[in-house]
Amino acid sequence: MSLPWVVLDGSWVASNRDILPMLRAAGTRYLIDTAAWRFQSDSAFGVARLANLPHAPTRSWPELPIDDFQRFIADDLRFQASLGAAASLVPGLIPADRSADLAAHDQAASSVVEQVCFEQPLPAIATIGFHTQGLDGAEQRLESLSSVYSAVYVQPTPIDPYRDSPDKLGNVIMLLQQIQRQGREAIAGRMGALTVLLRALGIAAADGGMGAGEAFALNAKLKAPRPSDRPESSTPRASNASRRYLPPIKRSVSPDVVELIETTPAADALLRCTTCCRFLAPNDRIRRGREHSLLARVTEAQQVSSLPPSMRLDHAEREWQTARRTATSLNTALREAGHKELPTEHLDNQLAVLRQRAARSEAA
Repeated sequence: MSLPWVVLDGSWVASNRDILPMLRAAGTRYLIDTAAWRFQSDSAFGVARLANLPHAPTRSWPELPIDDFQRFIADDLRFQASLGAAASLVPGLIPADRSADLAAHDQAASSVVEQVCFEQPLPAIATIGFHTQGLDGAEQRLESLSSVYSAVYVQPTPIDPYRDSPDKLGNVIMLLQQIQRQGREAIAGRMGALTVLLRALGIAAADGGMGAGEAFALNAKLKAPRPSDRPESSTPRASNASRRYLPPIKRSVSPDVVELIETTPAADALLRCTTCCRFLAPNDRIRRGREHSLLARVTEAQQVSSLPPSMRLDHAEREWQTARRTATSLNTALREAGHKELPTEHLDNQLAVLRQRAARSEAA
């Protein structure tokens, strides 16, 4: 599998550096994400892997003087560079509500980036978080963004591509397209569930995790530890199983749903992976959900990217239409077997967004 870029968890890779030469040998460039936004809350200091970062702040960001905030940004960028990152992912704040004013922090971060760029000439990626009820503020921040940035990592909150309305998703995509028109690459944070759609619309990249990390709500993230922060369960199934992306219906599902599908022959025939999982036993397919999801996501993105831009929208529409038919057949099979149907509204919502944005692109 060709993997041009990967995002690595900064605290994890600091203790697992053996993976770095393997990535470089494979020609894979990587970003280092230290999840610095979690320092917006005191809860971050209760998570050992964050509190033990060598440059962790002494207080949460809202309590830090601007000088200390800038010092943290500089130390974080140097930490990324020390691990061989191909670009600097500049930490940024994510607003908890639509009224938050982050202009001062944006300017402070830009000043640091301009200085650090002289030390280590890496492309700089801004992190712009915004509340999905405050798009006007996000547009203003993008308009005033320093020219030192060649790309923008956009993190909307709250966002859930599987449940959100076409209007909400369309507004976020419009913002991503605005970034692209400004001559910068846009990276859609935690929106990997829309990978094919975003690539068809010309968005450079989406960060979605491997069957997980496909939605984001800041307040929930700051209150509850991530699964990787919790003690592992003593049961083998809970520690090994993971969510799994199912390309035929364009969504990820839990290990329990995977098992349910695989034990329902008519459903399994519709969704079974015939590539990377073809010769695996059922337990192994459940255990390798992450690997399967990564390969499936990358394959889908590469398929749409290999097409001429003029053909990508039609390709995406055909994909979604086929997925709708498959989802209908799947739910028929589950219902006839006495099982609960899977939600499929994401397909209708995302297809509506695709058509909406395509129509506006043609009108422009």
